[in-house]
Amino acid sequence: YGIANDMDGFKKIVNSKKFVSHYEEITGEKYKRLPKDWVELAEQQPYLYNKQFYYFAKLAPETAIQDNLMDTVMEYYHAADDIRGFFRNALGVGQG
Repeated sequence: YGIANDMDGFKKIVNSKKFVSHYEEITGEKYKRLPKDWVELAEQQPYLYNKQFYYFAKLAPETAIQDNLMDTVMEYYHAADDIRGFFRNALGVGQG
């Protein structure tokens, strides 16, 4: 399983309110060329070009000194549960 096999599932995850309300974008190094049978798919899902997937959030500097810093960190961690699970599943890695 992977993006090419479940483009709708991946799109649902990266466009979910849970994900987009916490993370700015997904970035990472990209392939310059794809296998011919993937080129048309990549028009529908450009993330097929990605070799790497980085998602990040920009928080105010004062977040680091707030009493609830760990709660904030865990909130962002859990906002990415679905995308981490998607990639773990695609790689055949257990959820442990």
